[in-house]
Amino acid sequence: MAITERNICLLIAYDGTRYQGWQKQKEDLTIQGTIEEILTRITQQPVSLFGAGRTDAGVHAWGQVASFRTTSELRIEKIEAALRALLPRDILIRQVRQVEPDFHARYSSKAKVYDYFIWNQTPCTPFLRHFVWFVQEPIEVSLVKAGLSFLKGEKDFSAFQSKGSEVSHAVRIVSQALLLPVPWGGFRLRFKADGFLRHMVRNMVGTLIRVGLKRTPIEELEEIILSKDRSRAGEMAPAQGLFLRKVLYP
Repeated sequence: MAITERNICLLIAYDGTRYQGWQKQKEDLTIQGTIEEILTRITQQPVSLFGAGRTDAGVHAWGQVASFRTTSELRIEKIEAALRALLPRDILIRQVRQVEPDFHARYSSKAKVYDYFIWNQTPCTPFLRHFVWFVQEPIEVSLVKAGLSFLKGEKDFSAFQSKGSEVSHAVRIVSQALLLPVPWGGFRLRFKADGFLRHMVRNMVGTLIRVGLKRTPIEELEEIILSKDRSRAGEMAPAQGLFLRKVLYP
């Protein structure tokens, strides 16, 4: 009797503080490598895990999605329970489910949502230091909010793309760019797009904060975008404030 291969999907949350990003690396501790190692122990066969987003070192996730194929006959509930028992406490498997054979966590996605958290009140609580960007100088929030409107729509986002990107073009559709309140001394910026370039969110956030600090005139934002020149935009915001919130599928 032939063993049927299943396609399994994981919904994952993690604190990325001590990891060198999502993508597996030979010498470094990564999210993908850690989960693959545990899945190999559970299924007793080699596992290749594919993630929807390759988060960088220090970046977090509430809604990362990953998929893998296996011929293991373990029930879904057993896989979920074993993952939760064996993974370190800074990685949580929120859900495990079997999906259609043609589903791929990365290539089947139609959009992603990222949140970036800013703390703008002195002093910054030590309990949030790994999850926010602490900006000490007062930010003019109204300027940041106005700046977000320049980032919405279908545009070439080359000005916010870091070197080392493997994509063929830099045109993306940003359908949501919001400033949202938080119940402490700061705010979060939310971006939804059909795809993101390397460090795109962090580079946009860094530029917006320059606008909010009145170091970059808001009128220059459109010029920066049209220039397609990374050196015209602001410095990259630190990793710890960024969260992959959600991955959307058809």
